[in-house]
Amino acid sequence: MADSKPSTRTQPPTLGSRAISLCIAIVLSLHVAYGVSYAYEAKRYFQQAVMDMKRINAITKALSIDLHADRHMARTLAATSTLLATWHFWGIVRAARASLLHRRLLLTTPETIQIAKLTRQLTSRMQSKRRLRGSCCTGCCKRVLAQIKHTFHRIHSTWREFFTIDGKRYELGAGIREIIEIRTQLHVVYRISGVAVSKRLNDLAAVVFILNCFSTPLVHLALGRKASAYVRRLGRHVLGMIFTALINIAMTNAMWSYVEAAAIKPEFWFDQVAATQLRFLGKETVINSWLRVVSTRGAMCMAIFALEGLKIRLSASNDPIKSVVAVSDVPLPESSSDPKTPDAKKPSIILRLFRLVVSFIRRIHIVDEFAVGMGILVLVAHIQAGMHPPPHTPGLQCDMPLHPWAVFKWPCGVVELNCHRAGVSGQASEIDTLLEKLDPGSVSAMRLTHCSRLEMPPRIKTFSNLAMFEVYNASLVRWEVESALTKTSHPHLGTLWLIRVQNLAQLPPGVLEPGFPSINVHVCVTDLTALPSDLDQRWPTDAVRVAIERSALSSVPDSLVRLNPIVVSVSRNQITTLPSVQLGSIVTPLGLADNPITALPDEGYANIDLDLRYTQVTKAPGWMTLPNVPRTLLAGGSPLCDGIETAQTKINAITLVCTLPASKDDVLTFPLGQIDAQRAL
Repeated sequence: MADSKPSTRTQPPTLGSRAISLCIAIVLSLHVAYGVSYAYEAKRYFQQAVMDMKRINAITKALSIDLHADRHMARTLAATSTLLATWHFWGIVRAARASLLHRRLLLTTPETIQIAKLTRQLTSRMQSKRRLRGSCCTGCCKRVLAQIKHTFHRIHSTWREFFTIDGKRYELGAGIREIIEIRTQLHVVYRISGVAVSKRLNDLAAVVFILNCFSTPLVHLALGRKASAYVRRLGRHVLGMIFTALINIAMTNAMWSYVEAAAIKPEFWFDQVAATQLRFLGKETVINSWLRVVSTRGAMCMAIFALEGLKIRLSASNDPIKSVVAVSDVPLPESSSDPKTPDAKKPSIILRLFRLVVSFIRRIHIVDEFAVGMGILVLVAHIQAGMHPPPHTPGLQCDMPLHPWAVFKWPCGVVELNCHRAGVSGQASEIDTLLEKLDPGSVSAMRLTHCSRLEMPPRIKTFSNLAMFEVYNASLVRWEVESALTKTSHPHLGTLWLIRVQNLAQLPPGVLEPGFPSINVHVCVTDLTALPSDLDQRWPTDAVRVAIERSALSSVPDSLVRLNPIVVSVSRNQITTLPSVQLGSIVTPLGLADNPITALPDEGYANIDLDLRYTQVTKAPGWMTLPNVPRTLLAGGSPLCDGIETAQTKINAITLVCTLPASKDDVLTFPLGQIDAQRAL
């Protein structure tokens, strides 16, 4: 019988050419995903780098978002993101070129010819000095250049030993890479657990991380003993890259998309939940520490090493077994040496499950033990975080539940303490007892409502993450220095609301300590009669908005002028005269509505928009009538609109608007009607 002709093409026993092509397609997809992601990231950070960071940070803090972007970090991240996007797109171009040249799907041009040529060049004997013709300097330069080439060749060879799948020291290189990846991904998932406004996002982040930690032993268990070392490594490598892309690309960009879609909407000024959502997601997406810069770029380097190692091996040959180097892979458990008797009983389900767990554990190396340990730790922490039922305490209402890890009190992003529902008057001890149930680090916005005798407790200083604080419908009895709001105790506090607060003829000591942090202050429906003469020495001079409305102010003090806020409103007070100095920014509206003002200063002002509704002003000042400077004057209900029947009239450069609001409270910058409806008993 004639021998059959041996096949000239070796078929891999466990992983065929289709599987190799599938892996190459996955790697190309990862290149596309990473390239698009880094290009999108570069666009974002370039936009941040050209903005006025000081003004942007002030406005976001006033909105209680408090992102605090840094120009230098933005430039660094923009430059590195551009390089990374270019590198990934160049990888796609190389793959397309190699595939066209060799008529099969490749990631890089096979290196057999190039490496052999480079090796001959680097290892060839240098010419004898006797044969050299030229200066000594030329010979030295050639020797230095040859040494540099040799060094780069050795670095390249060493890199391949550690980071390519068939490298002799792949296990060590992959172990180091996986430890760094797990550490950076753990940090990402941990941060998401504390800021995720959606429990689904929190659950998804934890599940993906846990699966990534278990991916290596699961691959070994799924493939079994018969699979070659290369096949197991390939499965581990590809699966790890997919999970890394999910955590580093999908989740981060999903949160960025929300932040960009939300932008800075006007309703964020008065919507605590929307502002807190944007703040939490912004904290994850806006990188404001060099440690996070290094961490994110470290994870990027590990991803590059993993991709390059996979590309080099996949492009070398369609035969995964032909050129694989002997390796010391994960030891497989030996089969049981006990003789099997035909009368042996079939093991029970519990015994088979136990053997499966033992087999799973025996397949784990030290790095895999670390990964599995981190996965179990995250699983336990995630389960514990979901076991925070709201306390059955009347008077505490959470508008934004959170699920951070390792927190054993009630985590809540936006919380309301309602004295009426709690059955308390608002004494310090009563408020303290209720606040003690909350996790201080989780609360971003807090409001105290419907308190008949409010005493501010010192415990308020422990809520260091507060960005927005509100007192609504309360009679203030005591707010002393020991409960003061300062930059030390509340570094992120941007917004303070005192709404329908009685017994407030003067601002309390708790908001007058030097270092008061808020730059967006609303005082509305109070009996406040005066502001301190040294207010500018106590409050920040870079304030964004100061509104003292529907109160009892009789004048605008110079200290308010020196604060130089961007937006000023003193509507519905008892003000009769104004200082001859600019109030607020010239490009923002100046609210003077419903005050017994009879005239405006003839100089010192240049506001484009002015609200004089329900005032006694009879004529526009000279600075309002300057030519070629368009201005808007709201004058409904004032003598300026007497005899004018049209809703809007153009007088030279002034647009005179004479319509009346539905209610006098509509002249306020603070949406009192909306807040009253939300805070109803």
